[in-house]
Amino acid sequence: MLADLGAEESCSQAVEQAVGNFGKLDALVNNAGVNDKVGLEHGNPNDYLGSLQRNLVQYYSMAHYALPHLKGSKGSIVSQFMTLLPGDVISTGTPAEVGLGVTPPQYLKVGDIVELGIERLGESRQLAVNFSEEQYNSTAV
Repeated sequence: MLADLGAEESCSQAVEQAVGNFGKLDALVNNAGVNDKVGLEHGNPNDYLGSLQRNLVQYYSMAHYALPHLKGSKGSIVSQFMTLLPGDVISTGTPAEVGLGVTPPQYLKVGDIVELGIERLGESRQLAVNFSEEQYNSTAV
């Protein structure tokens, strides 16, 4: 299926087509985006708003339309953003030795604290929170 995820209606249609084809939705992999190099130095507020529309608003729209189906299947949302280029800022909340990469799998739980540091670059400390009291996997840091 091809869709312009920048158009809200296309996001809704993509979810409904997937559910129609497969009968349910177990996961949403939010991995669409483009590094358009819009930033403080090489851009302006209007370009930045366009970049947000291309790279962030579609994440919300896809999750919004997928959510009722994911709640029904107790499914998950998996999100990634874009390819990193030299000079990009790295912000992450996934430490080594968690998730599907270990046996048995170990996932972040609400209240877990993730600390990340890169020598000569900086450190980040993030708290895992739940987006909803309902029973679906939507933990974010």
